[in-house]
Amino acid sequence: MAISSTRTFNLDIGDLIEDASSIAGFDATAGYDIRVARRSLNLLQLEWSNLGINLWQIEEVLWSDIADDDITTLTKGTGDYDVADNTISILDVSLRTGHGTSDQVDYSLTRISQPTYSFITSKRQEGRPLQYMLDRREIKDYNADAPTTRSSVFKLWPIPDESSKYSLVYWRMQRMADADGSLDTNIEVPDRFLPALVHGLAFNMAKRSDNGNIRSGAPIIFNEYGRLLDMALDEDRVKTSLILSPRAHRSV
Repeated sequence: MAISSTRTFNLDIGDLIEDASSIAGFDATAGYDIRVARRSLNLLQLEWSNLGINLWQIEEVLWSDIADDDITTLTKGTGDYDVADNTISILDVSLRTGHGTSDQVDYSLTRISQPTYSFITSKRQEGRPLQYMLDRREIKDYNADAPTTRSSVFKLWPIPDESSKYSLVYWRMQRMADADGSLDTNIEVPDRFLPALVHGLAFNMAKRSDNGNIRSGAPIIFNEYGRLLDMALDEDRVKTSLILSPRAHRSV
């Protein structure tokens, strides 16, 4: 018997909604039901962003000016730098010199809290930046004529003492793409997460009121969703050795 030569199985948004609705116990074929299901899918993705580090959403970013992508180096005397849009969290930040050359060197920056930053008396001190505070200004300002977004900001200390010398490089977890557009588009999750995604969507749909009552199968779907999600999260982790070395202290 011949074996399939393809390994590309996936579910588009329409298939996800169809599969989830059948598990939840109803047929989401009406336009309103599909809109509700799509909204539930987007909310589920946002919920997953709070689970911790999703490895498939991690990327390295070289800072660039929002108004001019060609500007990628820090400016003397300027300590605030915008974080890339759609950033969920910051994992690591480095200060780089000699970007793209054989003399490239990365210096790790230490993250400090807002109270620690506020207690720094010399915030305008210039030098090679050593620390940063993440000012999470994740407030979106919408204007009918020109929508604008206030992104989070890195506040460096000391502030750069030279222009065109330092680059800011950071690893971030970015937000997943919305489940919008056509129903034949795919969702931005690895295929190994699809079983959990289907059951999570099914649970969100099943727990909605059915003539004033929660659907009887919702708890069973939730348990299966939890089992499948735990399996996927256990696979989606860094598989490296952790070595702990004791340090002996000697009294003098």
